[in-house]
Amino acid sequence: MPWRRKIRVIISKETIVLFSAVCGAALLGLAGLWLVEQELVARAGESLALAATGAADKLDAMLRERDGDLAIIALAPQMRSPDAAQVTRHLRAVQAAYPVYSRLAVTNRAGRIMASTDEGWIGRDVQRESWYRAAWQAPRVHVKVITELGEAAGQLRAVVFSMPFSDSNGTLLGVVMTEVDRTTWTGLIEESVNQFSARTESFGVVRYRVLGHDGALLLTAEQHDQSSFNLRDLGLPSAVKVATGRAGYVEERHLIKKIPVVTGYARMAGVHSLTSLQWGLLVRAERAEVLASIRARLVQMGLLGLVGVMVMLAALAWTNHRHQREQARTAGVERARADGEERLRAIVDHAADGIVTIDDQGRILSFNPAAEKLFGYRASEAIGRKVNVLMPEPYRSEHDGYVASYLSTGQAKIIGIGREVVGQRRDGSVFPMDLAVSEMRLASGRCFTGIVRDVTARKQMIERLNERETFFRLLSEHLPIGVFEIDEAGRCLYANKTLTTLLKQNTDERFGFADAADLATAWLEWFHEDDRPAMQEAWESSRETFGQIRQECRLAAGGSDTQWVQILLWPLASDTGFRYLGTMEDITARKQTSAQTMQLLRHGRFELRTLTEARNLAELLAYAFPDPSRAQLGLTELLVNGVEHGNLNLSYDEKSGFLKTGQLDHEVARRMALPEHVRKRVRVLMDRNKTELVLTIIDEGQGFDWRRYLILDDARSDDSHGRGIAMSKSISFDQLEYQEPGNQVTVSTRLTPAGQDADDASEKNAA
Repeated sequence: MPWRRKIRVIISKETIVLFSAVCGAALLGLAGLWLVEQELVARAGESLALAATGAADKLDAMLRERDGDLAIIALAPQMRSPDAAQVTRHLRAVQAAYPVYSRLAVTNRAGRIMASTDEGWIGRDVQRESWYRAAWQAPRVHVKVITELGEAAGQLRAVVFSMPFSDSNGTLLGVVMTEVDRTTWTGLIEESVNQFSARTESFGVVRYRVLGHDGALLLTAEQHDQSSFNLRDLGLPSAVKVATGRAGYVEERHLIKKIPVVTGYARMAGVHSLTSLQWGLLVRAERAEVLASIRARLVQMGLLGLVGVMVMLAALAWTNHRHQREQARTAGVERARADGEERLRAIVDHAADGIVTIDDQGRILSFNPAAEKLFGYRASEAIGRKVNVLMPEPYRSEHDGYVASYLSTGQAKIIGIGREVVGQRRDGSVFPMDLAVSEMRLASGRCFTGIVRDVTARKQMIERLNERETFFRLLSEHLPIGVFEIDEAGRCLYANKTLTTLLKQNTDERFGFADAADLATAWLEWFHEDDRPAMQEAWESSRETFGQIRQECRLAAGGSDTQWVQILLWPLASDTGFRYLGTMEDITARKQTSAQTMQLLRHGRFELRTLTEARNLAELLAYAFPDPSRAQLGLTELLVNGVEHGNLNLSYDEKSGFLKTGQLDHEVARRMALPEHVRKRVRVLMDRNKTELVLTIIDEGQGFDWRRYLILDDARSDDSHGRGIAMSKSISFDQLEYQEPGNQVTVSTRLTPAGQDADDASEKNAA
C-alpha cells in the first residue's frame, strides 16, 4: 500500500472526529470541575455572609434593647430619689431582671458614683471618664467601647452605655451608666456562629472575628489572633469591604497561615448616632475544607468521562450507518407526504366542528361530516353550490357583495377575526353559531376555510345564568347581612331587606325615582359625614385599580347610638360594563367588645414602623381612653409625626411641598426603604392606674422645635397640615409634654373618678 494511502487511512474523517470527541470530553470535564468548585465556593461564601448578617442582627437587637433599657431606667422615678440606698436597690432590681449587665451605676452632678451594683465603685470620681463627659455634654444615650489597652485599641473588655437624667424641670441631676462585659458579647456571637456551623458541617471549622468601626480586632475565637492589631490597616480584603456597610463574601489568604479562606462579612447597623458600635463581623472557613467534598467526586467524574467517550464512539458509528439509510429515507418522504394528506383528511372528517371550504366565487369546495350533521346537507349535495345557501336572509343576499368587497379592498370584516353569526339548516330552521374564517393562497387561486360551531347550548347556558342571578337576589333577601349592588357612577342597583333595615330608610325613598345627578354618589350618603371622605377615597381608588374595598365606618342614620358597619365591595365585569357587589355587616357589638377589652390593659409596650401600623395602633389604644374618638385623633397625629418627622426626618416644609405635588405617599415609601431608616421604630409605652392614663411615644429621630406647634399659629392657617399637635393638646388629652430634643412626648388623661361606672361610660364613648 502506497504511503500516501496509508496516511489517508490513518488521518480519516472518523479518526479526526474521534480525537476531537476525546479532547472535547476532557476539556468539558475540566471545565465542569472548575465550574462546580466555583459554584460551591460561591454558595459557601453566601452562606457565610448570611451567618455574619445573622450575628450582626443579633448584636443590633442587643444594642437596641440596651438603648431602650437605658432610656427607661433614666425615666424611672427612683432615679430622682435623694436616698442612695433606694437608687442602689433599684439598680440591683434592674440587674436581676436583665442579667446581661455586669455593672450599673449612677453619678451625681459632681461626677461621683452615688449608687452602684458594684460596691467597690461607690464614691469613685468619674469626671474624667469619657462616658461621663459625653453624657454630660449631650443629653442622649452614649456608648463607649472599653478594650484591654484602652479605648483606642486592643481586645474588647466591655461596652459602657451612659445617659443623663433630669428632674421634672429639666435640670440634669447626674448620669446613669450600664456595662455589658466581653463574656456576654462573645457568648452572643458564638451562639449564632455555632448554630450556623451545626447546619453546615461540610464547611469544616467555622471561625469568626469582630472588628471595631475603625478595623481594630475586638473579638476572635482563635488563640493566635489574641494580639492587638488593625486588620484594615493590614489590607485584609474582608476587613476593607466590611467597612462599606454591605454584606457579602470574599476569597482571600489567611494573614498568618497563608492559606486560601472564604470569608463572609456583614456590618452592624447601629442605633441613632452610636457609630462606635457599628462593628464588622467576619465569618470564615478554609477553602480546602469547603471543597473537600468535591475532591471525592473526581473518580466518579472520570468514570462519567469514560462513559461520555463511549457514547461519542457510538454516535460515530451511528453517523456511518446514517449514510447507508439516506436513500431509504428519501423514498420514505413521499410515503410520509401521502400519509400526512390522509391524516389531514381523517382529522377534517372526524372533527367535532363543521369545516367548509369555498373558492373566491363563494362555491363550496369541501364539506366535512360535522358540517353535514350541522346543516342537514350531504357533502355531494353541498359541494359546488354557493355557500350562501347555508345562511338566512338578509345575509344570503349580501354574502357575494362581502366577498367581492374583500377581494377588491383587502379590508376584512370577519376573515381572521371570527364572530357569532346565524346559520340556516336544510329544513329552514336557524341557529346561532361561532364562525372563524381563514384565507389560503394556492397556485390555483384563493380559497377560504370556515370553522363552524353550534352555540345554541351556550346561549341556553347564559339564559340559565340569568335565572341563577335572579335566584341569588331572592336568596340574598334572607341573608343576615346587607347585600347591595351599585354601578360605576355609584348609583344603587339593588339592596336587600337587611341593608334597608340597617339604613333605617324606606327602599323607595333611597333608591326610587330620583334625579340621576342626585344618585351619582347616593351610596356614599349612607355613611357618617366624618367617615365619608375616607369612603370616597377608597371608592375612587377601587374604580381606578378595580381593587376590593374593605372599610369600617359609621352610618349616617339617626338615633341616639352610633352604628358601626363593615363594608366589603368587589368589582364585577359584565356585558354592560363594571358593576360592584357589596356587603354591609353591623359591627357595633364588636367595637364595644374591643373598648371593654382595652379597659383591662394596665401596662403595655408597642413598636411600629409604618404609617399603617401607626393608624391601626392609634385606633386600638384609643379604646383605653375615656373618650376614644377624641383620643384617636391625637394618637394618630402623634404616632404619624413619630414616623414621618421623627424616624424618616421629613421636615415641615418638605411635607408641604410633597402634599402640593401629591407625592407624599411616594416619598414616605422611598424613605422607608432607605438603609438608614429600615430598622427604625417608634416605641409606645402605656401605664394605667386608678386615676390616670399615661402614654409615652419615643421615635429615633433627631427631634424638632416642638414649642412653636403647641398653639394654633395664624401664619400656618392656610397650610394643609401643622395643627395636629395643638389640637391633640387642646382636644384629645388633659396634658401633653415634649422632652428635649423633641423625639419623646408624654400625654396623660384623668380617668373616671371612683364610684362612677367606668365600663359603661367607656362603652358608650367607644360606640
